[in-house]
Amino acid sequence: MELLPEDPVRLGRFRLRARSAHGWPHLTMYLAEDEDGTIATVRAPVMLHTRGPGTARDLVRTEAECLTRMQGTHAPALLGVATLTTGELPWVEASCVHRRADAPSSPPAPNLRAVLDEHGGTVPEELFLSIGLGLTEAVALAHSRGLVHGSLSPLAVLVTDRDVRLVGWATATATVDGVDSAHRDVLPLSDTYLEADDDGRSPTPQSDVYAVGALLLALGSSHVVPTRESRRSGPVRRHPNRP
Repeated sequence: MELLPEDPVRLGRFRLRARSAHGWPHLTMYLAEDEDGTIATVRAPVMLHTRGPGTARDLVRTEAECLTRMQGTHAPALLGVATLTTGELPWVEASCVHRRADAPSSPPAPNLRAVLDEHGGTVPEELFLSIGLGLTEAVALAHSRGLVHGSLSPLAVLVTDRDVRLVGWATATATVDGVDSAHRDVLPLSDTYLEADDDGRSPTPQSDVYAVGALLLALGSSHVVPTRESRRSGPVRRHPNRP
């Protein structure tokens, strides 16, 4: 959708062209382009910058750190970051993930919800197996580099013609540093992708693995549920009619 009057026109070397109508609360994603025609996505926690500048900077720093560790494999490549001080908007710029990995002119890669919709609610077996392999490889790579995503959902999984890319790293945990995000409630999840005994404790590699299984079960049963439900403060109860 078009930029809103309150949106910035430029962040870093990129000129903002449009804003996403979908995504996570508090985090605005823009489609941007630099002078060389390079297309990028720019995430900026605009609302949080106003209400809690420290939180906004934390989210940007965490996403940039995670993308740096992933090095463009199974995640977008980091192009730029600004965790600036008072009065300036923090932002993180990353490569745009295209449907055809080697074709920058192709459309953006769909997330799991879009993949399911594109196939009329039933994903072909070959594609399902490819997504399953790519998702497990992506999570295993993250864990090997000391990262726990912690917020895996249909929106966070992009599917290209070659692999799976994970996005939404702003509240991830950097396990090798012992640093857990204090802002996980910024990215609310459906109960479907949380461990049944999740009581608000820090995410672990095991909780990521649980989320992978829940995502694949939901995709295979044609029941990828919305992800904008608020995270519960108490123990999660599994819904009897959900995968």
